[in-house]
Amino acid sequence: KESNTHDVPKEVVSTNITSSPTEAVDPQNQILEQINKPNNDQKRICIIYSYYEKKIQNKNQSNLSYFLRYGMDEKLWKKVDITLLLIINGCQCEVNIPNKDNIIVWEREYDQATGGRDIGTYRKGIEFMENKHKKPFFMLFDYLFITNSSSTGPFWNIGKNNHWLDPFINKMEKENSVLCSPVINFIPASDAGGPGPRAQTYCALIKMDFVIYKLLLQTFISRLAPGST
Repeated sequence: KESNTHDVPKEVVSTNITSSPTEAVDPQNQILEQINKPNNDQKRICIIYSYYEKKIQNKNQSNLSYFLRYGMDEKLWKKVDITLLLIINGCQCEVNIPNKDNIIVWEREYDQATGGRDIGTYRKGIEFMENKHKKPFFMLFDYLFITNSSSTGPFWNIGKNNHWLDPFINKMEKENSVLCSPVINFIPASDAGGPGPRAQTYCALIKMDFVIYKLLLQTFISRLAPGST
């Protein structure tokens, strides 16, 4: 279906689409040692993009179209091993999606019980990739980049020596950190989710290993306020 906003380059619409993941993968049944991950200089990055459309608005369509046109055009950037999982919540998308091997489209119904639009969708996305490849996520990818259709970008210097993910990766390596985001709130102790920093789900790069994987998927958060995400 043709977009009524900024169309991505006219390519064949992706046929790499599925409507549901397969059975869940249990990481405990896999070999979990990090030494079994491939040791190479090419970092493997998975982008999970949570997309949904709103009535009488086209901002989300414009944001996705821009991201596909610039963020996923390999001709504009240096070579980076990126896989995009585009999750279309509500099974409605007005944007033409390029037919590329590294772009996977998953159309799913949206309701609160099936995981929500952001945090719940990202978890579902991790599980989807595990089911697809029959391996734990941390053995498939070195980094996870999460973003949603409320974010606009990337905005960075285009060139064969650059990539828009460089500022995230370089800062994380310089500071020996595991997460980099342009949107971080510092929550006081009086807040139900505090105290301490909290990265929002609009945009963040997360380093991936077994420890972080367990923190993301298996940590119980006891101080969330009602309705909080």
